[in-house]
Amino acid sequence: MSEFAPYRNIRVVEFAQGIAGPHAGLLLAQNGADVLKVEPLGGDWARPLGGSYGDVSAHFVSFNRGKRSLALDVKNKDALAIARRLAREADVVTEAFRPGVMDKLGLDYATLAAENPRLVYLSISGFGQTGPQRERACVDSVAQSISGFISINKGNDGEPHKISMIAMDVLTGLYGFQAVQAALFDRLASGKGRHLDISMMQSAAAFQVAKIMEYHVEKGSPPEDIYVPIGVFRTKEGHLNISAGFQPQFITLLKTMGLDDVAADPRFADVDLRRRNADFLIPIFQARLMQRTAKEWVALFTGAGLMSQKINSYGEFLAEPQVVATGAFSWIEHDGIGRAPVANIPGAPRVPANGALARAPHLGEHSRSALETLGLAAGEIDRLVAAKAVGLHGPERAAAE
Repeated sequence: MSEFAPYRNIRVVEFAQGIAGPHAGLLLAQNGADVLKVEPLGGDWARPLGGSYGDVSAHFVSFNRGKRSLALDVKNKDALAIARRLAREADVVTEAFRPGVMDKLGLDYATLAAENPRLVYLSISGFGQTGPQRERACVDSVAQSISGFISINKGNDGEPHKISMIAMDVLTGLYGFQAVQAALFDRLASGKGRHLDISMMQSAAAFQVAKIMEYHVEKGSPPEDIYVPIGVFRTKEGHLNISAGFQPQFITLLKTMGLDDVAADPRFADVDLRRRNADFLIPIFQARLMQRTAKEWVALFTGAGLMSQKINSYGEFLAEPQVVATGAFSWIEHDGIGRAPVANIPGAPRVPANGALARAPHLGEHSRSALETLGLAAGEIDRLVAAKAVGLHGPERAAAE
């Protein structure tokens, strides 16, 4: 564990599955918290997400590093009693079930806080703990859709498209972690915890606040771009992004591209005129950009102090000299996956090449040790395993059987 571990004495019990809740748990673990992940016997549904390697996947490893895994079937009364005890003794509990599920199990905030008023309880859901859609199922693409995010992400075909990553899930985990941090800080003064209601819908709203306000202020017809030119353009080889908002930048861009005559065109004399006359301007840009490769244009633009970037693949991004020089990624060795990149979290210590933060737990890998810490004898643990109330990791499970 890194020397920077401000949450080294914080015990977290994570009942969350998927991405959003586990991401909040990962960030707590990254800062030193002891995060015990309580999973069903079949495991977190994200374990095979996107392609499995044994009982882990790239998504699972990315958001569950540094945790311990306890496999419990909470439908079994003995296993449920263990879950309740763990939750009552925790500093933080995280869950990501539909509203009402934890209530039925006696693992809801009101029940636990009655015995542990210092408990910080994070509930992550699709639509929040109240309202007519509180029990509605939600995944990332649904959050992108309801929040209007997809409506502004139009392709060259003019049609709206979802982005091909779980952005709203990841953002929700970030907002959840932020809220937990504030609650833990407040607890130092008040001595009391609190229930945090963090939804994917509200997280998507917070992320897009400027665009949503702009939509309202512009009476439903906001400009697609905040200025012109901005966006992705084709070149002789590859694509690049250009961003030239202020008029001096625009003039420099034109001169660098050899379009001095366009600089004198009154249709493009300021930011508003450029935006209004984009249909005339963009074809001129596009035609000239086709004369060189993206790499050549970026070299020219960078030399002129302009903001531009070739559109990279993830492989090209990993190989970028600036990425390598700043240590933006750590490379870990994880069983099942092999050597893999992990992005270092801004402001946090770098992920070590090995150790707890460099790997995610196998399902039930820490079941026995977690129960022993609660004071359960070996014989009692074996009985719970035999009753299928507790699950062990593969090799240990095979030995027990």
